[in-house]
Amino acid sequence: MLAKIEESLRRYQRAEHPMRKVSKRAAVAMMLHERDGEPSVLMIRRAERKGDPWSGHMAFPGGMVDPGDQHSFAAAVRETEEEIGFTLAETEPVIGRLSDIRARRAQTIKDKGLVVCPYVLRVDREITVRPNHEVAEVVSVPLSFIRDLSNRSIMPAELLDMPRHIPCYHFGDRIIWGMSLAMLDEMLSHAFPEHPAPWSMEAPH
Repeated sequence: MLAKIEESLRRYQRAEHPMRKVSKRAAVAMMLHERDGEPSVLMIRRAERKGDPWSGHMAFPGGMVDPGDQHSFAAAVRETEEEIGFTLAETEPVIGRLSDIRARRAQTIKDKGLVVCPYVLRVDREITVRPNHEVAEVVSVPLSFIRDLSNRSIMPAELLDMPRHIPCYHFGDRIIWGMSLAMLDEMLSHAFPEHPAPWSMEAPH
């Protein structure tokens, strides 16, 4: 499965968000690996913190692009080490980059919102983690679980200030939804056409 995803991403043409150049940017690392022989993706559950719009959400390691970062991928590498204590090496090159996702709309005239850049990597060594205070849990989610559409359901939510009914997965007591699921859907639907196409966070549902 991982080889098929890797091959499909080599040919993938991602979409740049029109607000990318004027918005604040963040970047995340989607690390594909095998856990007990099962192709999986590494996810985090964010710690519950007052004032954090993504408090308690399932996500991928990553964060804001700082002025000192050479590019958005450098931010994903730095934030991954800060959040979970795992250092991505040159032996884990990016195998694909997914389309930009607008995570937040502009709040003021000067604020142009936030655009997230997802990077997909394959990690073929043991992933040892030391989560910091921002991370409540690090978990490997089998890709077969996401591909099994009987695990998929619908939940009400509010995204970009709009009430929505969006897809989700209940993985134990965790809910995979929102931006993270949009990224997974984009990656999997390109490799496996029978998988649902990525749903849009900005289109009404």
